Amino acid sequence: MPYFEGLATAKHWRSSPGPINAGQATIQGSFVVFPLDADGDPMAGSLLAKTLAWAMSYNWTNTSVSQIFSSTYRIGIYTRSISTLNLINSASGFFGATAAATGNSGSFQGHRFITVNSSQFSVAPIFSPDQRYFLAIQLLTHITTTAMSWMNAASFATAFSRRMYTAGAPNATHQPYAPIRGLFNATTTAVPTTIQASQVSGSGTNGSFFPWVRLDEDLDNY
Repeated sequence: MPYFEGLATAKHWRSSPGPINAGQATIQGSFVVFPLDADGDPMAGSLLAKTLAWAMSYNWTNTSVSQIFSSTYRIGIYTRSISTLNLINSASGFFGATAAATGNSGSFQGHRFITVNSSQFSVAPIFSPDQRYFLAIQLLTHITTTAMSWMNAASFATAFSRRMYTAGAPNATHQPYAPIRGLFNATTTAVPTTIQASQVSGSGTNGSFFPWVRLDEDLDNY
């Protein structure tokens, strides 16, 4: 169950009590699309997010390697109109080390938060309790000696086989836990302005998990 503080104005929100220690490998350059509220619960009040963070895990094959580490991300915030997601805000950023050094691997080993500050968005993101929001996040890493994985927001990280009374053999390729959740199947280097439900694939393990996200109004830099 998501955790809230505040009444009319929320100070903090997270999609689940804590990230599950079982990551899901990223797909280079693909947008992961998912409802912000993993359990379908709205915010307790209006929230001006000074920071938005999501949980990742890094596993180096050699933790003493000396090389450049750099990754970029793009993120879009959407509202939904029937089967269409409409972009209302976006941000992009870079993190890592641009010079090779042995310490780079240690600095990015294990569980980490990727944090986006409000100043990086088109406008400061304000979340309202009477809206349901969706996120689309793309990650591009420029190294090959580390595995970059999402941290799950909840234990329901697999797809449902099918809707009841729908013919077909059970498997995890047909019905994701939540609507419009999975991988955006169009190739793009920019945050898409609209996403159709038909463009999001919930099949397989990469379409069947929730990234863990937190929003903070009272932390300028988390």
